[in-house]
Amino acid sequence: MIPLNQRDPRWGKIQLGTSNTTISSHGCTITCLAMLLDTTPVVVNNELKRIGGFANGNLVIWSKVPQAFSQLTFIKRVKVYDNNDVKNNLPCLVEVDFDGSPVTFGNHWVVFIGNKRCNDPWTSN
Repeated sequence: MIPLNQRDPRWGKIQLGTSNTTISSHGCTITCLAMLLDTTPVVVNNELKRIGGFANGNLVIWSKVPQAFSQLTFIKRVKVYDNNDVKNNLPCLVEVDFDGSPVTFGNHWVVFIGNKRCNDPWTSN
């Protein structure tokens, strides 16, 4: 899997979904999906837009992901982290706290690849 950066100048300034935000500022989810698919965030963004795969302009509708990309399987989304679930479904997307502050401003998605490692679309590592 090739690590990708949502802030890459090749796609960072592109509008995310149908919102006023960009892939650079809010595109961690589609960048993670692009890593899993071995493609670019542009391809993921365009395909999700084509099938109506965004809610509120820039939030991925998880049930639409397999419709857009049949090679991906949506198993579940849970609010409690279960390490065994993650280990049994590698690689997988994991939602993490973006900055560790007690005030939740927004969360962030990474691709967990096992052995205590992840590909973070903010840093490309």
